[in-house]
Amino acid sequence: SVPAQLLPYTTLWRNAQDFQKQSYMWLNGSMKGMDPELVEKEVMTMWRTNFKCLKDFEPEEGADDAEAIDLSKPRKVAEALKLQMDDFKEKLPVISVVCNTGMRERHWEKVSKIIGYAFKPSDTTSLLTVLGMGLDRHLETLTEISDAASKEYSLERALDKMYNEWAPLEFTVKDWRDTGTYIVGGVDEVQQLLDDHIVKAHTMAGSTFIGPHEARTTAWVNKLVLIQDAIDIWIKVQGVWQYLEPIFGSEDIMRQMPKEGKLFKEQDAMWHEMLRK
Repeated sequence: SVPAQLLPYTTLWRNAQDFQKQSYMWLNGSMKGMDPELVEKEVMTMWRTNFKCLKDFEPEEGADDAEAIDLSKPRKVAEALKLQMDDFKEKLPVISVVCNTGMRERHWEKVSKIIGYAFKPSDTTSLLTVLGMGLDRHLETLTEISDAASKEYSLERALDKMYNEWAPLEFTVKDWRDTGTYIVGGVDEVQQLLDDHIVKAHTMAGSTFIGPHEARTTAWVNKLVLIQDAIDIWIKVQGVWQYLEPIFGSEDIMRQMPKEGKLFKEQDAMWHEMLRK
């Protein structure tokens, strides 16, 4: 453990060391996979720590010169660190744009038109290289592109999430008495997911940012509605069949209603064959 009187010094030193290390990695490493939100969070955490250090190293008011501890040197370090952090903070809006995970080829084409030449970061492109391109001069327009990319990416992830939610779901059937055929089991979970996804998909389809995913969303809505209709019809027909099957399973009823009995037998055979498939 660090003695209390040394804690402000060790905090300042570790914070300065962390910032120097992290900022170097952010600026000189590959942009690929960099999370701008995480970068901003870490920078602001270090900035707040340094702000506290500045407070800790303020001269003590009313202290005797002979007793006062010279805090000027650590304070100068904290002030210099603050200037470096403030400079990096000014780069955060540009970092937020160029490191946006939602940026796709179509967005980089728009960026290229704005800056006047073709540009798209590669796997080896560093943040330092991009920041030296003067993108901050077009920050307002680039931010609009980035914001649109984020919203489009959000819709893309929402679609992916809906797809994945169906993966573990099972549509079960179970034996029905001694009829040699099956009926649909519980569909509550399926129905609940269908209702939820149909509402979500329709809402997404009405978004002004659905453009790149419109065809995929429309196809998904159509598929969900088709499944919904198929289940509704299936359950309805199944209910009627369950009602009629024991009636026309009686020989007395078949003798009394031969015409209707023959018609049911034909439909019953079709029902068995459909479920067998």
